[in-house]
Amino acid sequence: MSVVKKGEAYYAVIYYRDEFNVARKKWIKAGPSRKEAERLERQFRTDLERGEVSIPQKITVSEYLTRWLEDIIRPNRRPSTYDNYRYAISAVSDMLGDIQLNKLTPINIRKYFDAAQLKVKPTTAHNHYAVLNAALKDAVTEYKLLAMNPCEAVPAPRKNKPKSGAYTVEQVQKILDLMQSTEIYICILLGALCGLRRGEICGLRWRDVDLDARRAYIRHSLDRLPAEYARAMSKNSEHTPLWDCVKKETSATVLALGPTKTEESENSIVLPDFVVREMRELLQEQEWHKNQLGTAYKDLDFVCSWEDGTPFDPDFVYKKFHKVLKQYNAELGKKRRKIEELAAMGTPCDEKVPDDLPLLRIHDLRHTAATMMLQANVDIKIVSRTLRHSRSSFTRDVYQHVLEDMQERPAAVMDTIFKRSDPDAANE
Repeated sequence: MSVVKKGEAYYAVIYYRDEFNVARKKWIKAGPSRKEAERLERQFRTDLERGEVSIPQKITVSEYLTRWLEDIIRPNRRPSTYDNYRYAISAVSDMLGDIQLNKLTPINIRKYFDAAQLKVKPTTAHNHYAVLNAALKDAVTEYKLLAMNPCEAVPAPRKNKPKSGAYTVEQVQKILDLMQSTEIYICILLGALCGLRRGEICGLRWRDVDLDARRAYIRHSLDRLPAEYARAMSKNSEHTPLWDCVKKETSATVLALGPTKTEESENSIVLPDFVVREMRELLQEQEWHKNQLGTAYKDLDFVCSWEDGTPFDPDFVYKKFHKVLKQYNAELGKKRRKIEELAAMGTPCDEKVPDDLPLLRIHDLRHTAATMMLQANVDIKIVSRTLRHSRSSFTRDVYQHVLEDMQERPAAVMDTIFKRSDPDAANE
């Protein structure tokens, strides 16, 4: 602290650091008296030491969000989640970042999201709102920088419900036929028949599979992380970056082997006999490639891997899956057009062209597995355990529509057991 004279007035100048250790200074006008300025300086120093005075914070929204991201999110969230938060904060900061945090109003926030909904997808805008709301909530409760959260006065942008669904048994059989000649065949089997998530499929290693016991232990998930984040990881990090799998040293992201989505996800599943047979053949094939390539083979122990041993990128599995389905649907479209052309020429054609295969998400293979199990009358608790949900009530909520469709089955069963002749039909 010091006393400074500006014009005819004296000022007590207080130097301090704010909540985020940023150097700040505060000017207190004392009037024409230097002694009064010195008295104010001493009084302020005493009150500051006792914690009896609060210094107004001039931190901007951008400064706060950046600090919140590093203090709260990085240590407590998965790297992929941290990366999503980082992108959201970057977008919000572009428009709101220069505003002083304690001057941020609901009007500012509403204007931002009104503009954002014209530029980004509804789901993206909704996610940005969720991140900003969480950050401002911590500004009130954790950092004590705000008296109230201005985001609470602004309704969240509506988001589109994800187009999710499940394939039928016939569609799954067709998909397996199409995928059998591709690299991702085993990935599709693990998703559609075992209910594994995409990251769990790509992160499954042979050391976690017991083919004799027909068991797979789901212990890891393979995800893409920002390379900058991965390089800063400590040796004790729960994620292991796979540098051998980076295409270029300058790549923005890197594959990393990390924990599953939740602790409940770390569990074993029973593999169907069909999947076990296919995995045995795959293991023999990988051993052959290993012997052929020698030292060029990267023995990373992944089930779903390239010929050189490097694991599949989860994004590659998704893109390949859709590419194969699109090619199949395109061929069906050509057949339909040919039939239509023949019909227009007066030449009948009895060939029936099947319907297109829906372009669902890889994650919907997991929904497919669950749906098929429930339709086969597998107990909801067993289905929940197979999917490795935290509780069976969650499984019931997600697949309520399947359970509702099955409510007519008991009546049909009773009709079959106690089948009687229709008296009206006998009189006809």
